[in-house]
Amino acid sequence: MSQGNPKNWKKSVQHPSEDDLLCYIDGELSPKLTESLCSHLEACWHCRNRAEKFQAAISLFIDYRSQVVQPLIETPNNWSGFGSKLRDVAAEIVPPSLWQRWRTTLDRLRVSLQEMDVRAARLTAISAFTILLGIAGVYFLLISSQTIVSAEELINRAAASRENELRNTDQPVLYQQLRVKRRDAQGEDSANIELWQDVDNSRMRQVASPKTSADASEVQKLNVLADLDNILRANNYEPPPLSIIGFRAWRKTLPEKRDLVEEAKIDEGISVLRLSTEITTQPVDGQLIASVLVVRASDYHPLEQHFRVMSADGVQEFELRETSFAVMSLNSLNPGFFADSSPVVTSARPLPSPGQSPEEVANATTVAVSVPGAVATGTLPNVVATAELEVEVLDLLHNAGADLGEQIEVKRMPNGPVMITGVVETLERKNQILNALQSVSGNPAVKIQINTVADEIARQKQAKAQPKPSVENVEVEGDTFPAEADLRAHFNGSDQAVRQFASRMTGRSSQAMTYLWAMKRLKSQFTVAELQKLTPEARSKWLNVIRSYARSYQSEIAALKRELQPVFGVSAGAGDGASVNSDAELMQTVDRLFEAGSGSNQVVRQAFTTGSGTNALKTAQFWRMLSEAEGLAKSIAEARTK
Repeated sequence: MSQGNPKNWKKSVQHPSEDDLLCYIDGELSPKLTESLCSHLEACWHCRNRAEKFQAAISLFIDYRSQVVQPLIETPNNWSGFGSKLRDVAAEIVPPSLWQRWRTTLDRLRVSLQEMDVRAARLTAISAFTILLGIAGVYFLLISSQTIVSAEELINRAAASRENELRNTDQPVLYQQLRVKRRDAQGEDSANIELWQDVDNSRMRQVASPKTSADASEVQKLNVLADLDNILRANNYEPPPLSIIGFRAWRKTLPEKRDLVEEAKIDEGISVLRLSTEITTQPVDGQLIASVLVVRASDYHPLEQHFRVMSADGVQEFELRETSFAVMSLNSLNPGFFADSSPVVTSARPLPSPGQSPEEVANATTVAVSVPGAVATGTLPNVVATAELEVEVLDLLHNAGADLGEQIEVKRMPNGPVMITGVVETLERKNQILNALQSVSGNPAVKIQINTVADEIARQKQAKAQPKPSVENVEVEGDTFPAEADLRAHFNGSDQAVRQFASRMTGRSSQAMTYLWAMKRLKSQFTVAELQKLTPEARSKWLNVIRSYARSYQSEIAALKRELQPVFGVSAGAGDGASVNSDAELMQTVDRLFEAGSGSNQVVRQAFTTGSGTNALKTAQFWRMLSEAEGLAKSIAEARTK
């Protein structure tokens, strides 16, 4: 039997192959490989389970062969000379056709079934079905288990995921908001906690927030955090919780344990992996019995953690769930933020009411809460948004199509957060935009205030967003317009065709302008100097959005030219784009494109809008302007700035 490639499971994180396990069961591996595989099976319940199932399948097959098949075989008497006689008979008989051989086989099978004892036939069928079912079960078990990693693999991948999250930030500070629940025989308590971890300098700041500052019962819930902190330290689990390093260190201290990795789904169908580690010895008072670590299957980011603790009153359960996560730079925090060495700082920060403005939310301060043994603080740190974060927000809005005509504004406050404000038509659209911003919604440097028109009317507030263009579907009706005579000549006097064409051209030109407005707004978000300071990743995102607008505009203008040329008999080639090699050139090209595009849009609207005047669509100046805009858009779409 082939031994496969045992080096794969010996020197890497992979598991033994099926051939490796079968060779091990049959004793065909070398002593050295046998010893290595035995060590792996002792540590890996998954592979040990596979080996046991292989052995069970082999045992089942041997039992079937000895108990069912063998008794049905009757050894013929007098084998002497049988071979020669058989050859003589075969030489005299003409070989049967394929059809004859098939019919003979069916006849023999029918006779055998008729002569077979009913009980034996039934036993044979049941045994065969059982074997097939067992083999199918083993097969599907092996197939389904391929996606489940071992406990060590899951921990290693989660640790690598956390390192990757921190890698791209200078002096990273890990920020988390956690919801903590405790369940015991007396009921359930909960509290919210905010954590700042200075990774490079091994410093941590912890802020626990009850729901209100006036309710004494809420303040008592802060004991949940103190109890959990004491339990973790007593069990060699270094805080903070929901930490891969802490989970790994605690797990290694357990002399006897049982691990289980399962697939599951939480919330709105998010796929996760659950690693359950449980002690197998008799627990004592205060001992951590088990812990469950839940990570996102797509990137192994930790989302939840559960603890079970033995106490004098029974088993206590703690549940921690991450509600917000961000990685920020130490430079974005006040210099003395980590100066206070106290591990717990209690404060209550009022939640924003639906009627609060974004500025009020950004300037909200915390209110000190008096709790024995805790140190009070007056305000939370002033979190400053980076230019890279602003680009990330702009990119998310672009992907959601929320930057083309809707009243959405993005503004980075001086020494403050990024403010995302806006008014949308429906609740469905509001939810779409909020879902698009989900990856940054938990970042303390991002403030989001998106309302529906109904919300604004209900609170009797006037939206003060800057005027922004919207896509228009203009229906031309009633009086004549400058281009009508040319259209009637082209469409043989068809009134309906004339109106539809005029409406379509006006709408197409307006759609093209939405891309120019979006490009101009994005260009105004940053100066040339600010662009030079962006990280390569943020800079690439910003440039890709600009290019996307330019390509969309270029496509819209090309379609507009294709429809206008046959009607007005003017021939114009596509504009040639000049190379754009710097940020300054890109900014200038955007301004030139906006000027040329606005001019051509004005000509189109005047030609198809009710009123008097000349039809400028037939002038060479209009077509030069249209070709110039097309060429500038091409230049921006192909820009390669440094």
